Amino acid sequence: MRRTLPDTLGVQWRRLYELRYGENPHQHAAFYADAKSPLGALPADRPTIATAEVLGGKQLSYNNILDLDAALGLCLEFGEPAAIVVKHNNPCGAAIGSRRGRGRICARETRMRPARSAASSR
Repeated sequence: MRRTLPDTLGVQWRRLYELRYGENPHQHAAFYADAKSPLGALPADRPTIATAEVLGGKQLSYNNILDLDAALGLCLEFGEPAAIVVKHNNPCGAAIGSRRGRGRICARETRMRPARSAASSR
């Protein structure tokens, strides 16, 4: 019988940066990318967490990376600029708008507004 899948698989990952902590504060963590993937060669219209630039604030944690991944995945579902609010890997606010700032304000307001069920909105 001819095997189509290898018995062993070797991959190499390159550490991009260390994280503030892992899933829990007492755990060490780092963010890695495939060493053979030229991150700079990825198309600009396909954003990734690995190619994102941290503009300010604290060093990222593992949970921040999960939240970023959830937000990016949801943003990519829209065909126009979108703002997403994520907390603990759960989207809790979303808005679309032609202006980036307006979308962020709408997403924040959605997050702060209590959810209403279909029955209570009648």
